[in-house]
Amino acid sequence: MTANVFAASLVALALLLVGCLIGVLIPRRGPIRLPGWPPKDWRALLALVASVAGSAALTVFAAWLVWIVWQGGWSAENQTLQLGILGKALLLVIGGLLLVLLSLGLAINRRSISGSVGPASFRAEGGGDEPPASVVTTTKTEVQ
Repeated sequence: MTANVFAASLVALALLLVGCLIGVLIPRRGPIRLPGWPPKDWRALLALVASVAGSAALTVFAAWLVWIVWQGGWSAENQTLQLGILGKALLLVIGGLLLVLLSLGLAINRRSISGSVGPASFRAEGGGDEPPASVVTTTKTEVQ
């Protein structure tokens, strides 16, 4: 591990600890309560958090793989094997990015998935807005 990587790791760890201390030291006015949001809003929040965390992790991993290819330092007889392994790892990163984007789209929007395998088929729907409440109006007419 080089000195720059070690220093960057220490800075990241220090920032994490400071953030934890700030979260612990700030006084609260009672227990933490979750807001009474509808399911669509919870899905949107989950999609936002998952997409940010997943994208950050995959970006760091892809940058690390590019760093390995760029800095190299391997012998000529192992170069083909190592580049093959790194290429497969980058393909896994691309697959992960695809999953992050699909999960974001499926969590926020109305979902409708259908497909078939041989004679069997399936269809799944959900995620739409709640149906509007029905209003029943009655009128009474009297004849004199």
